[in-house]
Amino acid sequence: MNTFILLQLLDLLTTWLVIRNGGREGNPFILWLIQPFDSIWLGFFIIKAIAVAMAFMINRTYPKMLKAVNLWFIMVVAWNTSTFLWTYT
Repeated sequence: MNTFILLQLLDLLTTWLVIRNGGREGNPFILWLIQPFDSIWLGFFIIKAIAVAMAFMINRTYPKMLKAVNLWFIMVVAWNTSTFLWTYT
């Protein structure tokens, strides 16, 4: 569970780095979810809070599934990091 929370924070940080340097959120579903909020960051915070709550529930009954989700977020963080490094440095 700690790994999932760390990956969520890293996703938020790397997304912030990309957006701060002129990029945009690349996931159309996330863009759709954050539209109702006044601030993109409030939207991201709420989405991440929901994700962590869901992960707690998943971890209780399907811990192996959470490992698969962690692998996905490792790829997301790697993608965000590479986008930042290749585009903005």
